[in-house]
Amino acid sequence: KKGTVWPFNGPYDAISKPPAGGCLSNPGPADQALYCAKTVSPSWIGYRWYRFIDQPGLQRLDLSDVEKRFLQTRVELLHKSLTGNDRWIKGQGITDLVEIDDAQLVAPPAQNKYGYVPIVVYEGVEKPKGCTHSV
Repeated sequence: KKGTVWPFNGPYDAISKPPAGGCLSNPGPADQALYCAKTVSPSWIGYRWYRFIDQPGLQRLDLSDVEKRFLQTRVELLHKSLTGNDRWIKGQGITDLVEIDDAQLVAPPAQNKYGYVPIVVYEGVEKPKGCTHSV
C-alpha cells in the first residue's frame, strides 16, 4: 500500500509463504486447525493456537527446558485464575479512545483453554483457504 511501513503488498500470508527461520513450524502450533474471523475493516484474519512457550515470538530467546516449564506453568496458572471480569488497565470504564473489533476477541477451543495463545498467520481481504473454524 502506498505510504505504508510494511514491506509487502497484498495480504499477510504466513500460511503459503512462511517467514524464514521456521519459527511458525518449529515447534509449531498445538494443531493445524486454522481459525478465521472477519473484521469490520473488512478483512479476514486467520490464526492458529500455540502453547504460550511455543509461540514464534519466544523462539529466539533460546530458553532452557527448565525456563520453558516454569514460564508455561506460570501462564497456565494465570489463565486458570482469570474470571472474565478482571481489570488489567485501571481507568474509568468505557472510553472513546479505542474501539476493539469483536474479531480480535477470540476464545480458545476447550482443549487449549489454559496456557495457549492465538497467533495470526493471515490477514487480507479474501477469506484464507483452509479455514476449519470461522467466526
